[in-house]
Amino acid sequence: MNFDTAISGLNASRAAIEIASHNIANAENEAHKKQTISFNAIEGNNLVGGGVTIAGVSNSASEFTVRLLQEKQSSVSYDAEFSSQAGFIENYFNDLGNERFMTSISDFFNAFDDLKNGFDSTANKSQVITTADTMMSNLNEIKMNISSIREQAELKLNSDIKEVNNILTSISKINSSLQQTQDLSLIDQRDYLETKLSEKIGIKVSKTSEGGYSILANDQVILRGTEYFEYSAVKDNDTGTEKLVLNEMVDITNQKSNNGSIGGLIEFTKENGVLSEIDELLSTFEYTFVNEINSIYSSKISEDISGKSFDGILDHNQPLLDNPDFKGIQPGEFTISYYPDNQEPSETLTVHLDHTTTISSLQGQINDFFSASKDGVNPYVDMDGINSLNFEAKGGYLSIDEKDTNFNQIMGLNQFFVKDEMKDSYVVKDTLKSNPDSLYDLDNEVASNANLENIESIADLKYQEVKFVSDVRYEDFQHTNYSGSDGVYCIEPKYFNTVLNGDSKTFEDFYQDLVMDVSILKNASDNKLEIGEVVLKTIQNEYNEMVKVDVDEELAKLMEYQTAYQANAKAIQTINEAFDYILQIL
Repeated sequence: MNFDTAISGLNASRAAIEIASHNIANAENEAHKKQTISFNAIEGNNLVGGGVTIAGVSNSASEFTVRLLQEKQSSVSYDAEFSSQAGFIENYFNDLGNERFMTSISDFFNAFDDLKNGFDSTANKSQVITTADTMMSNLNEIKMNISSIREQAELKLNSDIKEVNNILTSISKINSSLQQTQDLSLIDQRDYLETKLSEKIGIKVSKTSEGGYSILANDQVILRGTEYFEYSAVKDNDTGTEKLVLNEMVDITNQKSNNGSIGGLIEFTKENGVLSEIDELLSTFEYTFVNEINSIYSSKISEDISGKSFDGILDHNQPLLDNPDFKGIQPGEFTISYYPDNQEPSETLTVHLDHTTTISSLQGQINDFFSASKDGVNPYVDMDGINSLNFEAKGGYLSIDEKDTNFNQIMGLNQFFVKDEMKDSYVVKDTLKSNPDSLYDLDNEVASNANLENIESIADLKYQEVKFVSDVRYEDFQHTNYSGSDGVYCIEPKYFNTVLNGDSKTFEDFYQDLVMDVSILKNASDNKLEIGEVVLKTIQNEYNEMVKVDVDEELAKLMEYQTAYQANAKAIQTINEAFDYILQIL
């Protein structure tokens, strides 16, 4: 061994000792990837080797494995967040026990059943009002709790978005530093941040041989070199749902590449997302329930039938079907029956509704028909209300069967449930709450018998299958998950297929199917997450084998390199002593 050979060995050993020591010191650092030093032999002559040079220092992770890990991490994070949110919904329905609301539905119909056997009982009428109020309160509570779950999801979404923007800021700063020096520790830190970023969003990292670096997400460049674009969550003014926006203008809410925990949250909070669909289904249940009850109840026999008040003065000459105030009335026929005191109906008028029917022509149809009554006693349409449509019978009673026109519902005639615009929900009409006897308040024998049939029809709804429809109609129809005809639409569920599968069903079955579909969604997401976690663990183990520091292994290397260092130092010392001896001789 000559002096140059020993010097090269000493320097190489010193560098190797530094690398091994660095690995041991950073064994607990999550961002650190194990560094490996490599050497090249220097060509010597036939007698003596030329020594060794340091070929380079690198970390031991393959780019392919890193990208595979990030991709799978992003997918599993999406599944984990989706499963977590589904769990909140399932827990809520389970905590409610499903039983309390189901019981309130049954209690409502049972109260009407009891009313059949005690028609004149104020207690029975009060029970009907109380059970109706309880059921609608329970339904409103469900809707409010779903809204609460949405609010919590939106809070987490905004927190995750803030974390993404912080990570992008940090990577941008690292890239700026790397323009000055290619420090492996900085590269390790950037790779670590990429993995953390992939937990939040689905990313693709692009690197060029010329040193170019960029990150893509949602098919958009979100970082290039030191420049990056911020994410934000924006509330849609029309739907009240969250939109995911990039650089304050690019809406990426519905990008198929949405992934990571943010993707999972968006799937729940966006328009047409999971929570919106539950809202739609609950609203569909509420609207159908109210519509069915009101449709039957509104045909009860009364001395006068008052309609709801509309904003402004009604235009008597505008066709009803073209008037936005009366949106929802369907073309067709409804009947008005007049009961002279204590007699069977003397006359029944079939009213035709089409696009030429106005309030004035409707008034004319009714009054012209009944003025020709042989009894000389007739009902009339009272227009004194200015902003409402009111019917009043002279010397008798009236009933209006709206059939399929929704006339009573839209005009607010004889309604059991009314819309509370402040709460955006239906409640029992105040006049019924304050005076339960007004529920059915006739002493007339014929009218009372007819109203008994009305009560029986409502009680029988408990066991009848109905077609569930949404209150989305006409120009309001913009929702891509709706289908229908004749201006009436029903939701086409993406996540909850059992609830609305095209079949009619009872109200209790509808709600039970919704609860069951929530459990199915949760179980499916859990199964997908479990499979993904197994695959991720396999990739993670492979990755860890490459990059994680084995302290025992590094200590062994350290001893080996120290031995080599000492050997080269001894060789240099021996050579120096030999030179000194030769110089002394000379």
